[in-house]
Amino acid sequence: MKFSTYVAKRLAMFIPTFLGTIALTFIFVRLLPGNPARLVLGPDATLAQVQALTRQLGLDKPIYVQLLIFFENFFHGNLGMSIVTYQPVSASVAQYFPNSLEEAIAAMLISLAIGIPLGIAAGMRQNRLADHASRVYALTGISFPNFFVAILLIVAFGMWLRILPVSGQINPFLPLPRHITGMVVIDSLLTGNWPDLYNSLKHIILPAFVLSLSPTAQTVRLLRNGIIENKNKSFISTITANGMSPSIIRNKYLFRVAFIPTLSVLGLLFASILSMAYVVEMVFSWPGLGRYVVNSVLYNDYNAIVGGTIAIILVFLVVNFCVDLLYKYFDPRIRL
Repeated sequence: MKFSTYVAKRLAMFIPTFLGTIALTFIFVRLLPGNPARLVLGPDATLAQVQALTRQLGLDKPIYVQLLIFFENFFHGNLGMSIVTYQPVSASVAQYFPNSLEEAIAAMLISLAIGIPLGIAAGMRQNRLADHASRVYALTGISFPNFFVAILLIVAFGMWLRILPVSGQINPFLPLPRHITGMVVIDSLLTGNWPDLYNSLKHIILPAFVLSLSPTAQTVRLLRNGIIENKNKSFISTITANGMSPSIIRNKYLFRVAFIPTLSVLGLLFASILSMAYVVEMVFSWPGLGRYVVNSVLYNDYNAIVGGTIAIILVFLVVNFCVDLLYKYFDPRIRL
């Protein structure tokens, strides 16, 4: 199968998967207990007022009718209005989503920067000090809850050492860089705004590190197992016997094969970072999509919940699509 044909087929599967997931999300959100109209109006509102707002929001219609109306608006770029902020949901998602995406990208880069060297060291030095230390780090990263580690880091770096900020995305007294991507670090870099770049990097270190703990642990474990499984195989023995440098064997041949199981879950790890970031965003007061969706859930803000979830679904599908395309690079033996 040609690579272009494979990409076309993957794209053909992408669209119905995306739309079907949106439909399921919409239906599940509508099944949540509670009446948004009652929550918005408060306990002192009369039944007539609640019924009037329910009709105004279209919540008195059958779910399938509401779904058709939602898709009609969705294809016109309209995700509806938030009943809490009275702002278009699409505008709010566009405002908060880049912040969460920036945080997730930083967390994934940290997890790869730490997890790959640790995984290689653990696999190459099985049952030695490096292996034991890597396994302890991996077990710790998986076991400790994010909010607990976040609180410890706030106390250590914010209260005792006072070297890193512990809330927000950037110093509120600094002017924001010119909006290009919506991600402060990237926009500061693209516009050459070095004070904003330095300050935003300091703000993102702690939340990104906390979010990277679990992906780092899983990267270490998977890569270690891949190294151990492949380092004694015949193709490694053959190129070793031919006198090739051990560093070239490790980095060019062994790593590429051993990294495939890790690569297969990178999409899931990135999506988990983005979907579970709300805990870290609440602790560090990070203005991200997670906080926006959690606050929307508290008020049964249907449109806001669905809009935020759609953004996460889209990233999940796009990242997994890109991971599928990377398989061929890491292992040419894979036939599409």
